[in-house]
Amino acid sequence: MTNNKGARFAAMRKAQEAKQKRDAERLVRERKVEAALAEFFEHTATVEQIEGATAARVAKVTAIGERKAAAAEHLAAVALRAMLDLGETRTAVAELTGLSLAAIRDAVADTGPAPASPVEPGPGSGRHTREQERQEDDTGDEAPAPYWEEGGDWQT
Repeated sequence: MTNNKGARFAAMRKAQEAKQKRDAERLVRERKVEAALAEFFEHTATVEQIEGATAARVAKVTAIGERKAAAAEHLAAVALRAMLDLGETRTAVAELTGLSLAAIRDAVADTGPAPASPVEPGPGSGRHTREQERQEDDTGDEAPAPYWEEGGDWQT
């Protein structure tokens, strides 16, 4: 029976070594899974941060674009009003611009008569100056100045 004790001891030792090897391999695998999971969470958080920042930038650029478009649309309406004030008929203006009579009527409805001389907005006037627009606009786009701001006079 002494032989059996030695064989049993050798078998137990061999079993423990196999289990330890398996446990060590499992531990290495679990650490790799944990590292991959941490990478996943890190990069997912980065994606969310980038998407949030991008959405904020898109909203800012969209607001700037909408404001510029509205200003340009108003200036176009003022130019239409100027043509009407110079004696052109709405039909003639429609032919020259390619707009419908209804579009001209709608565009000039809120403009009122053209000013005798354009006035630059002063401090506290509620309007942005071109310099203020350049400072808050990070797109680098700048709309060209209307004819009358370049020194021209539509009334001559």
